[in-house]
Amino acid sequence: MTFGRDNAFNFNLIDPENPDADTAPQDFKKVGDDLIIFCGNHIFRSLTAETIDPENNAPDTRHSSALLYRVGTKNISVSRCFLQSEEMIKVSHQFFKNSFDLNDFILYLWQTSQILFECETFSSKLKTEFNEKIISNDRLINQNKINNVIPPLNLIQNLNNDVVAYLSNAKRFLIQSYRLLEFFYDAPHAGSNFKQALEWMAKKLGEDHNIVQYLQNEDIHNRKISNLRNSIEHPKEDYRVTVENFSIGPDNKFMAPSWEYNLTEKIDFKSEGPICLSSSLDTMTYNLAVFFEALFVACIDDKLQNSEYGVFRINNTQEDHSKKYKIDKKNDI
Repeated sequence: MTFGRDNAFNFNLIDPENPDADTAPQDFKKVGDDLIIFCGNHIFRSLTAETIDPENNAPDTRHSSALLYRVGTKNISVSRCFLQSEEMIKVSHQFFKNSFDLNDFILYLWQTSQILFECETFSSKLKTEFNEKIISNDRLINQNKINNVIPPLNLIQNLNNDVVAYLSNAKRFLIQSYRLLEFFYDAPHAGSNFKQALEWMAKKLGEDHNIVQYLQNEDIHNRKISNLRNSIEHPKEDYRVTVENFSIGPDNKFMAPSWEYNLTEKIDFKSEGPICLSSSLDTMTYNLAVFFEALFVACIDDKLQNSEYGVFRINNTQEDHSKKYKIDKKNDI
């Protein structure tokens, strides 16, 4: 068959590091000028011949794709932060009085979600390396117990730098999440001053409003993440984070990567001894996704109070990564 740019074609989506991976497309979304392809465990960007060679200087230029992330629709950050939010805003946007540009908001959703995808990527990578090196270090110790000396353990490379990068992204994601208040309520940009955003919303909506109450409940946890990042950059005696890699302990036992933190100079948070780093960051990433979802849904629901449409929970979802909410007519439910 003769190639033509306008001919129909199927995307040949391949993970270069795992060619046998299931990359069947589950969803397609237009973000700006890009077509984003969502698979179960991957996200690709379409690279049509027109985007590669827009002037048509080389007519034989083929279509292609770029692998963006190894997270997909089976992940809560993808399904419930980006895909669910994008679908809900498209239906509900027309009913908002202080209407903002829909395309601008979808681009904001995408850029914000990408920060969380980076957190997911590191958390997943850490979990994989964690499990692999537990096995190899256990084998190494057992093989050398009869000797006088146990060789150095297999460590996770660049662990400290990666934790710093993770916390930087987590803080950036929270800053972006609070920008929801700018879109829905014309709130001033507060940056990392989450308390300022909370106080502004309390004056705007009243301290008893459910959004204000939710932000109040989450304030200390969000400031904890922000201060974890800051304490690494500006450590002090009562304001620090300590990250430990795999290490040898008494009785030829090894200790898995962990961290301890003391933030009491700024906020009342201090870990009680070492905490498993892998499970801790996994939980933190999940909580970040849930925070964004809850704040977004609350804002949408508030803005639809006087509309014929409302936010409804999807009852037939069983797994965490399944979409939980939708917009529908109130008299149709």
